[in-house]
Amino acid sequence: MRSLLPLIPYFKKYKKKLLLGFIFILLSIGANSLYPLVIGAAIDDLSKGNYRYSMLTYALTGIGLVIFSGCFLFLIRQNIIVVSREIENDLRHDFFSHLQYLSRSFYNTRSTGDIMAHATNDISNVRNFVGPGVMYSFQTFTRTVMTLIILFSISPSVTILALIPLPFMSYIVYKVGKLTFSRSRKVYEIFSDMTSKAQEVFSGIRVVKSYVREDFETDEFDNISLNYQKKNLSLAKVQSFSFPMMFLLTSLSIIIVIYYGGNKVMEGTLTLGNVSSFVIYLGQLTWPMIAFGWIINLVQRAAPSMQRLLNIINIKPDIADNENTDNG
Repeated sequence: MRSLLPLIPYFKKYKKKLLLGFIFILLSIGANSLYPLVIGAAIDDLSKGNYRYSMLTYALTGIGLVIFSGCFLFLIRQNIIVVSREIENDLRHDFFSHLQYLSRSFYNTRSTGDIMAHATNDISNVRNFVGPGVMYSFQTFTRTVMTLIILFSISPSVTILALIPLPFMSYIVYKVGKLTFSRSRKVYEIFSDMTSKAQEVFSGIRVVKSYVREDFETDEFDNISLNYQKKNLSLAKVQSFSFPMMFLLTSLSIIIVIYYGGNKVMEGTLTLGNVSSFVIYLGQLTWPMIAFGWIINLVQRAAPSMQRLLNIINIKPDIADNENTDNG
């Protein structure tokens, strides 16, 4: 995590937009959290036959809350995600500017493919943390707190039982993320080799033609590309495992709510509208549980990527201006 601390000056540069984004998150999630209560109230009125408000009123209220929440969700992305792109651009500019000052000895020990991988994959990993990572962290915390407060106010016992499967979801995402990280690292290494191979062949194209090595170099590149494909497929297999397990655990939570909540309805301690609200709230909690594990994965990817960038950024040129030099 310490390797991510140099990002603080970049965050400070766009602090106003980030603050606006956090305010929009509160407004969006606040409106979205009221929507299940409106649905629950409508179902209770229908089941009791007591039409205090028309169904049109409930429908318009629900639509209004969804539109309100959606508008602020758009503004969230327009602020936080756009800021992440700005920081990505600043970081790439600073990285490229620093490369121009490094001496020849640096380039003698680093391949072009390796440098290109830093400028693309590593900076993209950092951008994913700065944008989605920061945004979903605050969203996850805010939505979880608001939803749990409402659920415990309706029925603490049903809430505790319904939440039992959800932490396992975060654990699965976390474990899958560790496998994803190790396999994505291998993909990164093969990508670097592939880029280096292409650069070497194109820069030495005259030598390749002179010694009639076109077929040999083509076969070499095909082998690297095939290996790159296999590593990507291996990564995709791991990632494809997580979603079925998430849906299984979410469905299990809903079954628990329907069973125990249904018993509470028969006992008269809960209403049908309460159970309906519970189901909707559990659906809203699914993403925060997934996001929690995903955010950990983003940090795991961003931290080493930022460290690799810092390893280059912290290299001083062989010939540098002396800050203590008197310029007269």
